[in-house]
Amino acid sequence: MAELRPSQTTNPAAMRKEFTITLVKGDDRWRFHWESGLERQLINALSEMASDPNHPLDRFDAAVVSHQINHQIAFGGPAPPDSSIGAC
Repeated sequence: MAELRPSQTTNPAAMRKEFTITLVKGDDRWRFHWESGLERQLINALSEMASDPNHPLDRFDAAVVSHQINHQIAFGGPAPPDSSIGAC
């Protein structure tokens, strides 16, 4: 299941939000943490991981996390709980 938890940073000058997405797939767990504005870099890193056939994170996993990230970009917050997808 992917989850997104926004929180304010303590640096008021930056006024950036910090986000965390945790993807759980079987016994594997990935936690992605980034500040607002760095979403594209995270999506690029996800793409690289998913392209590696020896990495346990596959293209579907990367798509799930990318969906959550893109929802945050478009709407400024986490995707509704009913749109979260858990991979077993």
